[in-house]
Amino acid sequence: MKIMTIFKSRILYIINYFLKPLFYLHHYSSKKINFDWEISNIKNERINILNKISKEISAKKYLEIGCDTDVVFNNVNCEHKVGVDPFKGGTIRDTSDNFFKINQEKFDLIFIDGLHTFDQILKDFHNSFKFLNNGGYIVMHDLIPRNWLEEHVPRISNNWCGDVWKISFLLNNIKYHDYSLILTDFGLGVFRKNHDDLLLNNIDIQKEDFDFLYENFTKLNLIKKENFLNN
Repeated sequence: MKIMTIFKSRILYIINYFLKPLFYLHHYSSKKINFDWEISNIKNERINILNKISKEISAKKYLEIGCDTDVVFNNVNCEHKVGVDPFKGGTIRDTSDNFFKINQEKFDLIFIDGLHTFDQILKDFHNSFKFLNNGGYIVMHDLIPRNWLEEHVPRISNNWCGDVWKISFLLNNIKYHDYSLILTDFGLGVFRKNHDDLLLNNIDIQKEDFDFLYENFTKLNLIKKENFLNN
């Protein structure tokens, strides 16, 4: 039985990440953003950054959207933590959309690592903003796909960022608030709320593809992880 389960898992892997991309070759791009996200302990960087922010603002309440195995959730230092995931991890088994419909708490620090589509991260960001205290932070994961496979929606790559990168162009140099994109761990977008008003950049980003990201990447407010952690 176990052997059959492993066999089925391998077959699905081959179909999803070797055969499925063949159906999307018309989206192919030769462009690449060169980062080595596979180096050891890089997952600790998102934890280090979240804990630096938590300590800096003396965060009392932490919210995580998309918890999975709780690698991040269990290691963020905050006295009150809420984790939302429809499948596993965290403290609430539900979608983020449903959670925000009934939530009444405000948070100091929110980490978004949910469904990797632009439509969903935009909803998660707007909802998070409503329940974020002034001076609080929203941190978003997977904002730097390195090639068209990692960026493609629907998913056709083992390492998958999707098109959540588009949120960076809506937040870059945003009025009233602070936003930067940290060059580590598939990209961490860090947003600080300084005002109750939210005016996103007026950019028609929805239909843009990986080539747009590649060509405009350096226009974003990019920060090295060392500079952020040591600031």
